[in-house]
Amino acid sequence: MDLGKSFSIDQSYINLAIIETKELQEKEKKLKQQDEQYTLQQENEQNYVSKQYNDKNPGTYEEIYGTKTPIDVKNIFDKCKDQTKKVLLLGCAGIGKSAFCQYVTYKWAKRELWTQYDLVILIRLRKLTDSRYLSAQSYSPIDLVEREYFPFGDFSNEEKQQLKEHCNHGKVLWILDGYDEFVHNIPDKVADAFNYILTRQHHILTCRPYAIALPYDVQMEVTGFTNDNIEKYIKQFFDQIKDKISNYTFEGQKLLHFLKSNTSIWGIAHIPVNLKLICNLWHDMDWTKNKTLTMTTLYDNITECLCERHLTKQNKILAFNAMEHNDIILPSTLLEKTEQEAKCDLDDHPQLLNFGILKSYNDMPTGSQHPAQQQQAAWEALRAMGEKAATNEVISTLISALRNDYSHFRESGYKALQAIWEKAATNQVISGLINALRNEKQFVRESACKALKAIGEKEPTNEVISTLINALLDEEWSVRQCACVALEAIGEKAATNEVISTLISALRDEEWSVRQSGCTALGAMGEKAVTNEVICSVVNALRDENSHVRHAACRTLGEMGEKAATNEVISTLINVLRDEEWSVRQSGCATLGAMGEKAATNDVISALINALRDQDLNVRHTACQALGAMGEKAATNEVISSLINILRDEEQSVRQSGCATLGAIGKKAATNGVISSLIIALRDQDLNVRHTACQALGAMGEKAATNEVISSLINILRDEQRPAREYACAALVAMGEKAATNELISDLINTLRAEA
Repeated sequence: MDLGKSFSIDQSYINLAIIETKELQEKEKKLKQQDEQYTLQQENEQNYVSKQYNDKNPGTYEEIYGTKTPIDVKNIFDKCKDQTKKVLLLGCAGIGKSAFCQYVTYKWAKRELWTQYDLVILIRLRKLTDSRYLSAQSYSPIDLVEREYFPFGDFSNEEKQQLKEHCNHGKVLWILDGYDEFVHNIPDKVADAFNYILTRQHHILTCRPYAIALPYDVQMEVTGFTNDNIEKYIKQFFDQIKDKISNYTFEGQKLLHFLKSNTSIWGIAHIPVNLKLICNLWHDMDWTKNKTLTMTTLYDNITECLCERHLTKQNKILAFNAMEHNDIILPSTLLEKTEQEAKCDLDDHPQLLNFGILKSYNDMPTGSQHPAQQQQAAWEALRAMGEKAATNEVISTLISALRNDYSHFRESGYKALQAIWEKAATNQVISGLINALRNEKQFVRESACKALKAIGEKEPTNEVISTLINALLDEEWSVRQCACVALEAIGEKAATNEVISTLISALRDEEWSVRQSGCTALGAMGEKAVTNEVICSVVNALRDENSHVRHAACRTLGEMGEKAATNEVISTLINVLRDEEWSVRQSGCATLGAMGEKAATNDVISALINALRDQDLNVRHTACQALGAMGEKAATNEVISSLINILRDEEQSVRQSGCATLGAIGKKAATNGVISSLIIALRDQDLNVRHTACQALGAMGEKAATNEVISSLINILRDEQRPAREYACAALVAMGEKAATNELISDLINTLRAEA
C-alpha cells in the first residue's frame, strides 16, 4: 500500500457549489436531527444500531447535500457585494478543502487565476499554536508571514513594508485553511492578527460544517468528486502504477464496477481521501469475494494497512524495549540497544521516531529536528495529555529531570511541568524551579521562569514572586523578559511595592523587548500600579525609540483608564496620534477611548477628527470607536460632519464603526444629514454595516422616526439575513408609537409568520 503516491496539482478536481443561507440552515437542521436520533438509538441499542447507522450515513449525507448549484473556481468572488471580498468555504473531512487551497495558490502563481491580486498568502491555521508563537508580544499579519515563510530571518524590512502597502491597498488575498482546527484554541498572541485579516482583508476561510459561527454573505461548499471525477481518478491511479501491475487497465475497470455495485462504498468514494485509500487497498486484497462490504469493514482494513505501514519491525522492537524498560523518558542506552537488535541506524531512519506519542508537533521527522525542536515536541505530547498525565510517577520523573546532566532533559521537564501545572504545583517542584533560576545555562533559567509563570497563576506564593523579582535582575535579557511575562500572567496578585518598583526599572532596560514586557506587566497589575511614579514612567515609554515599546505603553495606559487621564498623559497621547507607525497611532486612539469622557478635551477631539482621515484603515476604525466612547461630549458639529464622511469610507469595518459611533452619541447626532446618511447605510452591501445602521437609528429613538426611516426599516424586515430583520425590529421598537404605521404592523405580522 503506497500512500505516498500523488498526482500533480494541475490534475486536481475542484468542484464547488454555492450555498444559500436558508438552504444551509435547513441542511444543518437535518444533520442535527439525524445526530440526535442516532445518539438516542445508540443509548438503547449500542452495538446493532451503531453498525446500521454507520453503513447508512453516507446515503443520508448525499440526500441532504445532493442538489447543488455548481460554480467555477474563478467566479467565486462574483457573489461578493462588499469591496472587501470574503468567502467561507465549507466541506467535510477529506473532501478536498486543503487541496483547493493548494490548487488556487498554484494557479494564481501561474497567473491563471485571480490576477487582480499582487499576492496570495496561504496560512495553515492549525500551525498557529501557542508552542510556535512564544513571543511576549502580539503578532501582526506581517509577523505571521515571516514566521510561516521566512523562519531564518531573511524577510527584509523593505519586503515587510511592501507587504504592508499591498495589504493597505487591498492587493493581497489571504487563504486561511482549517478554521475548525483553530477556533477552539486560538493563541492570544495571534488573535488580533487573525481578526484583522478576517474583518479587513480579502480572504477565503475553509472550515468543516457546523464548526463556524461567523457571518458570511458568501458561502461555498467543496462538493467532492463527481461520478465522472471518480472514473478519471481511478484511471489515472492505475495508469500511474502500470509498471507494478500487468493488467492495470482491467484492475481499474474491475474496481469501478465493484464500487458502483456497492452503494454505501460508492457514496463515500466521492470523498477524495477515501477514494485514494480505496485505490491503494484494492490490489492488496480481493474485495470481490465480499458481497456485503460495509463502511465499517472498509475502515477496519484501512486502519490495519496504516498500522502495518507505520509499525515496521524496527518500531515494534523499540515499542517492546520501551515497555520492558518501564520508564517515562527513553534513555539513549535503550535507543542504542534498539539500533543493535534491529540492525538499523535511527539517524538514517528518523521516521521510526515519528509515530504515536513520539510524533513531532510540526510534521517534521523527529530525528531530523534540532534538539530544541525535539524538546518542544515532547512538551507538546505531555501538554496534549494535560492533567491526565499528572500522576505521582510522572511528577517524580519530571522533578528528577530538573537535576539531569543533559540540558535538553531539564528544559523538557520544565515545559512538561508547565503543561500539567495544576497538579504539579507542589513545594518540591517550586523549590526545584527556584534552584533552576540559579543555573548557569540561560535557557534553563528561561524555562524555569515559564514554568513558574504557569504555577504562579494558580498559587502565587511570596517565594515565587520574590524569585521572579530576582530574575528581573538577571544578566541575560531573555530571562528578564520571561520574568516580566510571568509577572504579567500572575497579575494583581503580584502587585507588591517591590514588584512595581522593579518593573519601573525594567522600563529603562537596554533591551527593547524587556521594556515592552515591563509595560505590559504593569498594565496587568490593576489599581495598585496606578501611581504617579508608574504613570510618569509609562508616559516616558511613549517616547521610546522602539515602536513595540510605544505600542505597549499605550495599551498599559489604556488598561489604567480614567485614572491615568492626567493632562500630561493626554497631551502625550495627542502627539502619539502623529506617530510614524500605524499600530502606535491605533493604540493611541484606543487608549484615549478607554479614558472616555475624561479625555474628551477640544484638543483630543480635534486630534481624533484628524485620525478619521488617516491613511490606515485600522487607525480610522479605532478613532471612530474612541469618539463613540466619549459619548455626547464628542457631539460637535465637526465630529458629526466627519462621521458622515466616514459612512462613505471604502472599508466596510470603518463604515460600520462610523455607524456605531453615531449610535453611541445618540440623540444629539440625530441631524437631517446623519439620518439621511444612515438611511443610505441601511442599503449597504455589507450585512454588518446594515446591522449597525439599524442600531444607530434605534439609539436615536423618536428623533429618527421620519417616514423615510420607517419605510427603509420596513424594507429591512424583508432582508434575507435574519439578524438584519431582528435589528430592524429593535430599531422600530425604540422609536415607539411614532413608528406604528399600518404598513409596519402588516409587515411585522408577515415576519412572524415567516419565522414560525
